[in-house]
Amino acid sequence: MTEVREGCGGSDAWWPEQGRALREAEADLCALGRVVVSGPWGTGKSYVLRELARRVGAAEDTRRLSLAGSRQLECEPYGLLAQLVGMLPPSLEAASHLGLRPPPEPIDPDPPSIASAARAVRQLCLDDGAGGWTVLIDDAHLADQLSLDVLDFCCRTLPPSRLRLAFSLPSAHCASGELSAVLGGGHVPWTELRMLTEAEVAAALVSQGFAAGRAASVHSDSGGHPLLARAAASELGTDHGQPAAESARLAQAWWQSVPSPWRGALTALALTRSADTALLCACGYDDAERDVDRAGRAGLIVRDPAGRVSFTSELLRRQAEFAIDPTERAALHHALAAASPDPLAAARHRLLATPGPDERAAKEGVTAARTARSCAEPGLAAELMQLAANRTATDDRPLLLERWLQACRDAADAGDAVLASRAVAALTLLRAPDAEAEALLALLDAHGQGLENQSATLARLAALTRSDASLRARLGLYTAIRHNIAGRPQESLAAAEQAALDARSCARPDIEAAALTMQARIERLTQRGDAKATLDRALAVSPDPPSGQLRYSPHYLRLRHALYDDDHPTTQSGLHHLLGHAEATGSTEDLQEIWRSLAESDLRRGHVAAAEAWSRRALHLARTMRLSPGPACATHALVQVEREGPGQAAVTAQWGLQQSKEDEDSIFTARNLHALAQSLLCLHQFEAAAAALSEVARLEQHQLTADLAAFKWHHLYADALTLAGRPDQAEHFLTRLAEEHPRPAPAVAAALLRSRARLDLHHHRSDQAVGRLSEAAHSFDDSHLPLEHAHTLVLLGQAEQKRRRAAAARSHREHAHDLYTRAQATYRAERTQHLLHRLDRTAPTGPGQELTQVEADVARHVASGASNREVASTLFISVKTVEAHLSRIYRKLSLTSRTQLALRMRQQ
Repeated sequence: MTEVREGCGGSDAWWPEQGRALREAEADLCALGRVVVSGPWGTGKSYVLRELARRVGAAEDTRRLSLAGSRQLECEPYGLLAQLVGMLPPSLEAASHLGLRPPPEPIDPDPPSIASAARAVRQLCLDDGAGGWTVLIDDAHLADQLSLDVLDFCCRTLPPSRLRLAFSLPSAHCASGELSAVLGGGHVPWTELRMLTEAEVAAALVSQGFAAGRAASVHSDSGGHPLLARAAASELGTDHGQPAAESARLAQAWWQSVPSPWRGALTALALTRSADTALLCACGYDDAERDVDRAGRAGLIVRDPAGRVSFTSELLRRQAEFAIDPTERAALHHALAAASPDPLAAARHRLLATPGPDERAAKEGVTAARTARSCAEPGLAAELMQLAANRTATDDRPLLLERWLQACRDAADAGDAVLASRAVAALTLLRAPDAEAEALLALLDAHGQGLENQSATLARLAALTRSDASLRARLGLYTAIRHNIAGRPQESLAAAEQAALDARSCARPDIEAAALTMQARIERLTQRGDAKATLDRALAVSPDPPSGQLRYSPHYLRLRHALYDDDHPTTQSGLHHLLGHAEATGSTEDLQEIWRSLAESDLRRGHVAAAEAWSRRALHLARTMRLSPGPACATHALVQVEREGPGQAAVTAQWGLQQSKEDEDSIFTARNLHALAQSLLCLHQFEAAAAALSEVARLEQHQLTADLAAFKWHHLYADALTLAGRPDQAEHFLTRLAEEHPRPAPAVAAALLRSRARLDLHHHRSDQAVGRLSEAAHSFDDSHLPLEHAHTLVLLGQAEQKRRRAAAARSHREHAHDLYTRAQATYRAERTQHLLHRLDRTAPTGPGQELTQVEADVARHVASGASNREVASTLFISVKTVEAHLSRIYRKLSLTSRTQLALRMRQQ
């Protein structure tokens, strides 16, 4: 199949890989004479080949011969060479040299030998006065092998100036024996076009005016396939993710490009969604392991660490599932049910093999869903309950209501808003207001942080719950949560108080406790009311952790308050206890919240590797379950600053910031801005950091936040203002904080004292700075906050260096390095080690001069071989800024080239 790039240019945001692939292919073709461009169907191989032909032809006096394989040529000896003959000028008498008739004449039934054909082609190339040939063969897997053998021989025996070969072929054929021998040849460079990452999908969505928050959905549907991702993005808003015409057409074309021998095993995989190859073999697909391996190289499937395989694209999986007729599909489900060792998977297949209402099958689905629920698999439970509801007789209304409602509740626990929406739609058709209201409340829960966009759902609930105090109390609770997320604390507090009253009137202690918890949350943040007393009331109403929605429970809020106050023994023991409850229910929102809190606690107490593990789990859960990534990004970015470095942290924080803004979530908009600002400070982007923290200050003022311990950003703002050259504003900010909060928590006071010391250093008051920093370091040490302690020691080393006390500066920095190393804060440890080296050795341009911190970073990356663009991406600065830094580095070090810089850095 000849690949068609449907109106896509190389600068299109959906094809970010093509620029890199084109540069690599052009360099390899010119230097080595051959290159293979490979990749899954639809990633743009043909486009790269066409652009390659245009560039090479424009740059050199060479004859470009663009050929293409086809199903017809594949079966004709020397069919590709015959195509080549037809493109040569008559003056070369190509036909007589080769003994071939150019198209459209039929191929000679008695073709020449490979040796004679190779000699003829070689001579033609040498005789051509055009300056050599550049032969580009699209879909080389559909070319006849004799032609490929001849061209390969000629390319090996001629210099690149006379013959260059560029091939494109799908990834699936790259490991094929004969083609690998001819095209690979042991020395041919390969340029692979890969699928889009989720971050690249998000960037493309934003560039075309879509919400970045849809990236997880589009990436899951498309598998990162550029054509399919673009189509899926243009169809956003179709009902509950059902594929529209264009994406369905492209998925069908992708499936048709799959070699026929693979399709049997892949169809079985599509029906089971995720399986190991043993199950596929048990269903009669003896070559499943080989087929799955090749499908993986073709970008069709992915294998997880446990060895289970699944489709990369949900749209492709659906196409494979429904490409066979219903009878064949039912038979395959029966075969999978018989072969599956998992009783829940077997029950699912039996349900799917049942075409219509069948109470026996429905009861099996209900039983299987109950088991899935007990195994903390709410997503599977929701699917099984939905299948059971679909197999329930339409005249059995009570059972239909019960099963659809349970399906909606399970979907809410799984955080699956799509499945919950389907259940709500089914209940709406049944005209049962109470059940519909219950389902709509579950739907709100499934949307997590995205409540601000659920106005229609809330309005419908308001109409349905007027006469039911219990439902009204639950609606009031969600209204309070919505106002809190959107940064409206007064409205949130009022709604929570009313919800608590409604819950008490109808004896719903679970709702009353959750409403009181929300009330205590607002009281603590705004410092209005007695938050501790309110939280104690909530704990008295609900002394034991609830079975679900732990994130709204007083038990969880008590631990969050302990985290704010740096009471980490209480935080750690309590969170691990609640984690057991969350794992038992499988609630995705609860798991994400507890993992995030564990990450924040471990980061605060200096266990950075453990914090990274928790934050990665939270972020992975958000991606896979399509939860809002805003909260997880804010936490993970803070961890990345310490461990991976500020460049990656800034990318994560920007992603979370974009999503939180789209969700109208002011809480995590502020927290992602805070994480971004911390990254920017490490990157010496002081003005940008100050701007981000200024926006945090505005949001926190709007939210009436008065608790300095709950969100520790104030000292960073003062630091950013000082470092950005605005010390008067920093002084004013710190003075105002001291007046408004005369007795802050010890850790907050120490951080603000450190900011005062930084201001002293700016004003050359080194002795005063050392005194303040020493006091702050002791305070952090007493509070068992090793990272904050280390940050303070690094600044103390700077102050001592300004006082020309090198030994004291070294001692403080060595202590900081030891703290960072023990905390496994890799990036911070490396930076401190660099500072220690600078005490011994500076990089002079002349007497007393040395590289600045940013210049040293640029020099290190350039010396390692990074391009200016790569350095800019890593350090989160512009390419022009990198160029300016390089000019200063060369001038200071008396160098003239990157090679000299690399040698100088190695000598150091």
